[in-house]
Amino acid sequence: MVLMGRAPLDGTAQWPRNASCTTRGATPVLGMAVPSNPWVLSRDCRARNDDDSEVPGLSTVPGQCCPGTVIELVPGLWFTDRVERRGSVMAPKTPQWRVLADQIAGEIAADAEGYRPGDPLPQIREMVAQGKGSKTTVLAAYKALEAEGLVSMVRGHGTKVRRRPPHQIRRHQERYIWEKRLAKRTYEERHNNGVIDKDTGLDHDQIECHTVFSTLPADTDLAQRFGIELGTLMLHRNYWHSTAGDTTAMSLIDSYLVHEVVAQNPDLLDSSKEPWPGGTHHQLSTVGIEIDEIQDGIRTRLATPEEAKKLGIPVGSAVILLDKTSISTTGDVVEYSHVVLPGERTQIQYSVQLERWQQ
Repeated sequence: MVLMGRAPLDGTAQWPRNASCTTRGATPVLGMAVPSNPWVLSRDCRARNDDDSEVPGLSTVPGQCCPGTVIELVPGLWFTDRVERRGSVMAPKTPQWRVLADQIAGEIAADAEGYRPGDPLPQIREMVAQGKGSKTTVLAAYKALEAEGLVSMVRGHGTKVRRRPPHQIRRHQERYIWEKRLAKRTYEERHNNGVIDKDTGLDHDQIECHTVFSTLPADTDLAQRFGIELGTLMLHRNYWHSTAGDTTAMSLIDSYLVHEVVAQNPDLLDSSKEPWPGGTHHQLSTVGIEIDEIQDGIRTRLATPEEAKKLGIPVGSAVILLDKTSISTTGDVVEYSHVVLPGERTQIQYSVQLERWQQ
């Protein structure tokens, strides 16, 4: 868009009542034209092509300037209103609710007084009285913060800063190699270390392990994964970990093993033995099994209401689903885990060493 007008260096100028603007070598797209020297005007204008025909969708009241229209200033008429230099790409004005949400998010990130986990945010009417914006603006800001996992809004209980369990970084190749090596270390080393510690960076005694064991017949999916008969008795281990004193799960794990195999060591059927020093690698080694390969399948979906509650995330948040299959040195599937991880608190890293070309 080329405006037949001029502006002083401070970005202010005068626009006459009957002024207009025309296009010059730039095609408006969704109300925008991108010239070489762009400015953004805050009101509306009448846009015309070189043949004096109006540009569809861009023309409004003569003498006003188009909101967010990118133009190039050339010598000519004066115009009114403030213009802002934005570089080579149009930058629309940030909505007031977003500004407010960012301000609150900054306070939460800084662990400022009144914005710490569990602290209630001011009620909407209080924010309005403080001049933070209208009821609609404040509500939109709170909803944005809830969608971003920073606060929780409960009808009748207001809006509170969420307690956020540790972020996990799962470096899968390194993680699995480290876990297998741990199984061969001393009892003391195995007892004082675990992969959850490694993922979160927390001390071992800061993590609580919660387990429930049960038995069930293999359904079609489990039978196919393990290569066993439908209905084969399985040991189902349900795990979740949390920081000490907190009930929010870091992840939800459902682990399956063939009951007949692990029953060779009765201790493996006892949930009170968890967390087992050295993990599944050491457990299976007690019945003569060595894990030789691990296969991961990763996908995503939205959390179910039950998952969201356990993981402490907003309903409708994304979760990462990890299907982990452990294969023995004899080529048998010996353990399968289905893991649900909160998307907002989980990072999965892979590093693949490639074969070098021969010179």
